[in-house]
Amino acid sequence: LTNAILQMIGDSSYALYLIHWPVVCILKYYEYNSWPEKSVAVVLCFLAAFLILNYYEKWYLTLNEK
Repeated sequence: LTNAILQMIGDSSYALYLIHWPVVCILKYYEYNSWPEKSVAVVLCFLAAFLILNYYEKWYLTLNEK
């Protein structure tokens, strides 16, 4: 895999796995069923996963080195 976007998605896949279920529950609770609302939710999931990867996971993985 030499594509940078695919590498970023692969690196943030665990965070995406953790984030997606609360978002799905929120969508169902508030009955957001239209495609624009679901599309925004998908984008927000990827954004949150990317932020968690860069600001938490990478920091956490360096703790063993100290």
